[in-house]
Amino acid sequence: MFKRKKRGWFLYIVILASLFFLIHRFVISFQVVYRHTYSLAVYPFLLSQQYLISPIKTFFSQKKTQKELEKQLVGLQKKIEDLMAENIALTAISAHYDQIKEIIDFKKRYQFTKFMLSKVIFRHLTPLSHFIFINKGSHHGVEVDMVAVYKNCIIGKVIEAYPYFSKIILVTDKSCKVAVYCGKTRANGIHVGKNSIDATYLSHVSHLVDIQTDDFVVSSGDGLIFPKGFALGKVIAAHKGDLYYDVKVRPLFDIRQIDYCYVVKKGAYAS
Repeated sequence: MFKRKKRGWFLYIVILASLFFLIHRFVISFQVVYRHTYSLAVYPFLLSQQYLISPIKTFFSQKKTQKELEKQLVGLQKKIEDLMAENIALTAISAHYDQIKEIIDFKKRYQFTKFMLSKVIFRHLTPLSHFIFINKGSHHGVEVDMVAVYKNCIIGKVIEAYPYFSKIILVTDKSCKVAVYCGKTRANGIHVGKNSIDATYLSHVSHLVDIQTDDFVVSSGDGLIFPKGFALGKVIAAHKGDLYYDVKVRPLFDIRQIDYCYVVKKGAYAS
């Protein structure tokens, strides 16, 4: 009886042990299968993360960065354009100042009380006539017979005054005549143009006076138009005739290089 009970307990233990072993093996096998199945299921997602999602994230990240860079580039370009515009403005102001500085200094020297700074907007220099247009007209106070001066030189007189521009006949034109004298010898004459930018002449210079080369030809102020004390040129040659000298003069200015001048009326300056 006791042996049967002992056998029964032993058999029960063996069965439990076998059952536990089978369950353990089943669980382990199930975990292996589960892990294997899980790995097979997850692996494609991992691959997609590597080959699909990561590149997409990288793409959008780069795109965002690119947009930020493009935005920064646009901002920098605008700043560059603003700086260029400012530089151009400063350059233009500097160039404008350099162009007019000398005649501004000239204005201070002669203390004009009625003058007008004007810009040359057109030049007509042919063997037939010499004239220019300036950007000031009757609406600005320009009148016919006002005189155009540059530094200490007379360059012409106003012959037509339109509302917003004026025509100035140059002293190098054949039709323009100015009463003058020679600075050193005080010889008087009439300065006349030859429609040439580098040569004019003096007429009615008596053969009884002395003429010297390199002498300045200066306006005498005789007449109603041209003021006194402004140069027109320098004597470069003089040939004595029966009654008058044939005097050749070189102008002191090149109208092709003049961009600004003053327009002034006789009597409106300090002599």
